[in-house]
Amino acid sequence: MRDGSPDDSSLSAKTSSGWGKLFMGILMGGAIGAGALYVTKVDPSLLEKVKTPATATPEVIQEQAEKVPEPIKHEGLPRTPFEMGTLPPNEAVESIKITLGVGTEGAALSEPVDVHLGLGFPLRLYPLGRGKREPSFAAFPYKSSLNEMVTDIQPGKMATFEFSAKGGDVGFDELRTSQQLLNGVKCGDLQSVGFASQGRTDWVLAGYRIEVNGKLFAANGLVDVHAQKKLESSRESLMKILPEYEEKVGKTTLSDEEKAQLKTEHALVRALSGRVMGAAPWFEESDEKFMPAPMVGDQVQNLKVTLTSGNGDRPGTRNPLYLQAGPRKYLLSSEEDPLADETKPQIFELAGFELALNPLTKEALSKPGIGVIGSGEPANKVPDRAQLERVLVEADDGAVYDSDKQADDKKALPSFWLTPVAHYDEAGGLVKTPPEQGEVPLWTAGMKGVIPAAGIVPEPPPKLVVGPKKTLPPLLPPNRRTLGGGLPVRGKGGILPFLNTLANLLRPLIAPKVPTASAVRIVPPGGIVRAGDRVTVTWAANGNTSQINTWLIQLFAVLPHKPGAQALVFTPLASEIMVTPAGASSFAWPMVQPISVAPILPTDLPYAYVIPVVSGLNVSGGVRTIVTATIGSILPLFPAGVSVANVGLKRGAAAPPGGGLDPRPQSAAPSFQVSDRTFLPPGAPPPPPPPLPLPDSAWNALTFTDPATSSSAWGLNIPTPAHVPLNFDSHEAGFPAPAAVQLAAFNTAARPRSGTLVAPPPVLPPAPPPPPFPPFPELVRLRFEGLVAVPATATRTLRVVAHVGFTGGTDPAALCDVAAARAEISSGPLTPGLFLTNGNKQNEGPVQPFFTVQTSGAGLPQITKTSPMLLVDMPLRLQQLSTAPAALLTPAGVYTVDPAYTLLTTVGVGAGAGATSPVGTNPGLDVVNAAALAAQMATNFVYVTVNVYLDLQSTDPRTAVGVFGVRIIPE
Repeated sequence: MRDGSPDDSSLSAKTSSGWGKLFMGILMGGAIGAGALYVTKVDPSLLEKVKTPATATPEVIQEQAEKVPEPIKHEGLPRTPFEMGTLPPNEAVESIKITLGVGTEGAALSEPVDVHLGLGFPLRLYPLGRGKREPSFAAFPYKSSLNEMVTDIQPGKMATFEFSAKGGDVGFDELRTSQQLLNGVKCGDLQSVGFASQGRTDWVLAGYRIEVNGKLFAANGLVDVHAQKKLESSRESLMKILPEYEEKVGKTTLSDEEKAQLKTEHALVRALSGRVMGAAPWFEESDEKFMPAPMVGDQVQNLKVTLTSGNGDRPGTRNPLYLQAGPRKYLLSSEEDPLADETKPQIFELAGFELALNPLTKEALSKPGIGVIGSGEPANKVPDRAQLERVLVEADDGAVYDSDKQADDKKALPSFWLTPVAHYDEAGGLVKTPPEQGEVPLWTAGMKGVIPAAGIVPEPPPKLVVGPKKTLPPLLPPNRRTLGGGLPVRGKGGILPFLNTLANLLRPLIAPKVPTASAVRIVPPGGIVRAGDRVTVTWAANGNTSQINTWLIQLFAVLPHKPGAQALVFTPLASEIMVTPAGASSFAWPMVQPISVAPILPTDLPYAYVIPVVSGLNVSGGVRTIVTATIGSILPLFPAGVSVANVGLKRGAAAPPGGGLDPRPQSAAPSFQVSDRTFLPPGAPPPPPPPLPLPDSAWNALTFTDPATSSSAWGLNIPTPAHVPLNFDSHEAGFPAPAAVQLAAFNTAARPRSGTLVAPPPVLPPAPPPPPFPPFPELVRLRFEGLVAVPATATRTLRVVAHVGFTGGTDPAALCDVAAARAEISSGPLTPGLFLTNGNKQNEGPVQPFFTVQTSGAGLPQITKTSPMLLVDMPLRLQQLSTAPAALLTPAGVYTVDPAYTLLTTVGVGAGAGATSPVGTNPGLDVVNAAALAAQMATNFVYVTVNVYLDLQSTDPRTAVGVFGVRIIPE
């Protein structure tokens, strides 16, 4: 473990001081003016001509006979006119493949999009527009040409999304939405083609292609429609009628004339708001060649469904409930407007414009069903479910089905709980609903009821809490709740809260005068950045971007533990130019150049990060102006050839500590432990049994929320700044909560608090009051573990690497101690110790590590707000430890460790269980453990467990310690 010495050198050859100052300027300030980073593409002597302008006007560099690169070419779908395929109308739909192309004359497509095919429900083009699943009533694809790191489509490009009704095709569709919603759909049921979104960016729908069961349904490569332009008139009309509409909805009494007016206005508001908010398409295919299979039966013009909740405990649900009518499924309640926990009837109506897009016949309503799908919102081990007492369906003002008038259905319906096939728990893990009597995802008329087993009372679902909506989702489901007769719900209910949010969204924003770049990030291929990789860099442009028509994209190396300018390797690892249409605002640039590690010293490679830098240029008539430049967030750099499968770790412990000795509830992995008893310096005697009440030593579940004022630790799933001017990006981006998933590296924040100290009894004279935050004996123990591949090198060495610093808070005197960092090598998961009653071993249970490498508590430098970050670096030389003990010794009888890491000590386990050795000496690994380690290494994998112990001294309750880039580097 090191904090970076001033004698360390980052460069094999020093660069010019001018370039260093410019680069340090962008690092400290985030963005600079003209001439900052252009030197890597031009003769470096041009740098001497660049002067930082005194005003906001960018300075230019005159060049001779410079050729301006050509604009971006169209590389999307073929530019062909509309084409209609021929599908057998009675063939069951098993798969749907949708290809969407984005035009070159607009921005990148970076928002979610729904495709409507006349089935009642849309198909969500996930993961377009974001890295996490949004709650919604839609069929989700099981795979896509995009992934959860690349979530947009650049101008001139295309992407594919594949949906499957087959049980084995899950992929992205963890909640099995496509399997449930596409069930029973035939090719002849596809009646329209429409695209819906909110038009938050000015992207162009260039074209589409839809294939069903591997055959063409419809394709059009010449759509060329701007999303924002198609929505402009709807937005303007909506904003004009909103004031008068809101006034009428707020009235407690209405005359017959006012009711008739409100009914008409509500239908118009539903149509306009549905299109603007993404619930209804803004583009529908209208080519004369588009001729879907004809509908057979009497088409319904208006539909009303009345649901009455059952008498069970908490019968309402936030999960979407839908009406099944033949092959079609129509949303009723949703996560935004849930089925309430009340016994009075709740009414939902589909308007004429909705049934025109999703046609329905009265014949399909003769045997209706009510179904539920998981919304994507978390629940506990008991899924959020619904119970119904009555279902009434009315079409065109006449009842077509009433469960109360069907004797068998009236008796059977209350015996069922509508339960989603799968849901997410509070930690973000997927939970499949086990087969339980009376729990079904779909009830249909005529279904036989069930009789619960005697004495078995099912656990109630989560309490339904409906709070105010703070932000507008990127796609909003339609709100179909009414008072009956087409009248909206009065007061705060219904659609008004969402329209108010939408009104704020639609107000034009004042663009800043000076263009800037933001959200500069690296998208790693395969979830890891390696030497030789070709990565994608993404960013957004803000302000008056019409000044920028070219971008310079560069990658540099950063060493956060080195001081000042030594933290940067000024020679770029990769550098490229991208030409873009003026005014574009969202970018994703796939680098052609691979990452070259030649500028980095070999001794620094294990600790390096990669930082992206983008510069906006204006190139015109041989004059190149550098308008702005911005640095991005950093990711760890791994050696070439490694993969997440070989070096990735997981958060948390495989089992909670304490066994059956601790009566308190223990959190499941991923977890952290707050305790003043889990770390013993080498050679220290075991502590006495803890007094009652027990100290706060239980494992606590991680979240992604900063609790700010309580003892805790939390994951970091967004770019997070450290006390040095760097933002650390996260491999957990897009995760709703920390999960036990294998990733290349992890970031965590911890804030120890003095929760275990007991106030001393009063004495005479009274003791002076303690300081606000005394030095705490309490430690936060963070744990990472996983099965890691053994390198095929002579020493078979793995390195545990991390960087520790501050994040948050303003206390300049904050101090952090890394009390210890420990790496354990074993054959499988270890049970971490709590009371240390197992012979003073750090782990409980029969599985013990072959050996442990641990830092000594003496001499570790404290981290301050003015010091570089602390480097955690523990080499695990497996080949030396897996041989006979004599082979571990040098002629002087000393264990061969790196000279730079003389603070390391090893703890032998086995015959000398729990015994420690002086720093740098042979631990005396016994023959049994050496042989067991050698046998484990023969499998080419070992189990590595990493523990980091932290404490903190600060008067600022917002200050936290950040542990960044915890990872395994094969040497």
